Amino acid sequence: MKKLLIYMPTYGRAEIALQQAKNISLQIKNLNKIGSITVFFIISINGDKKYKVEQFRKYAHSVINREDNIEASLNALMAFKKLKNLKQDYLWIIGDDEPIAEFALETIQREILNSRFDLLIGSNRDIGKISFKKSYQKLSWATGGSNSFISSTVYKCDLIEPKDIERGLDFTFTRYPHLVILNRIIERKSKLEIYAVPLLALCRTDKRIFRIIKLPRNNFGYGDSIVFFGKPLAIFAAETHQYKRKELYLWWSRNWHRVSMFRFKSDFRYELLCSLSRRYIYLLPFIYLGTLPFWRVKDLIKPLKIERESPL
Repeated sequence: MKKLLIYMPTYGRAEIALQQAKNISLQIKNLNKIGSITVFFIISINGDKKYKVEQFRKYAHSVINREDNIEASLNALMAFKKLKNLKQDYLWIIGDDEPIAEFALETIQREILNSRFDLLIGSNRDIGKISFKKSYQKLSWATGGSNSFISSTVYKCDLIEPKDIERGLDFTFTRYPHLVILNRIIERKSKLEIYAVPLLALCRTDKRIFRIIKLPRNNFGYGDSIVFFGKPLAIFAAETHQYKRKELYLWWSRNWHRVSMFRFKSDFRYELLCSLSRRYIYLLPFIYLGTLPFWRVKDLIKPLKIERESPL
């Protein structure tokens, strides 16, 4: 019987996380009536003393109550270490702010039994078997960028190597260590079975505790720059220059005109991305174009507003 590990890192959202835990626990009970896969549920509380741990123990097989806050990215990365110790077949990391769909576990079980996937992705675009092109960027385009949601991907555990976790630790500053691991898996494997289901069949991103608001292009802030520059920085955790060169070209060619909206709101991430990208000569024109306020021209022609996440 296949084993699925569900790992939920959480901090600062005790009530919301408890509701998420209740939802998962109920789905596990319903799944146990069928008995086709085994599910093990871990909650990792990230040094938040406001959580009533005994409440969470009612709904999870294991609760890790950390003494200190090890930061959200590292807490999530610990899921990949746990799967090696527990000898699981599949891993699903879920966010505490992304409500899980009512029948998400049934969906995952069905795909485990029928498609025997390497990666199962909740997609905003293509559905079904996704043609594998050895490119994270192309996979992201095919799924409408949903892979950046931590709850959107279920991993087959034997794809993940100890070096992947080490590099994830090195790149926690990106805030996307799971994308570090995805890039490395895609780089390394010549063949992957990737299946996509509708994103809302796994996690209800439409019901997050954050809402989508519209802002003018010049109103992006520090948090937006972390998201924007963190994703391409995860590419540098790959092993080969060939893979980095290809993925960086794909990212810069699609995003150079957006860079100027974030560069003055960034900490070190913009400068780091540009510094590392300058190793590849053909990226220099994109880096230069990224310094130009192209978005101002777009505002003059068509003053669109951009959506971003903001707390309710």
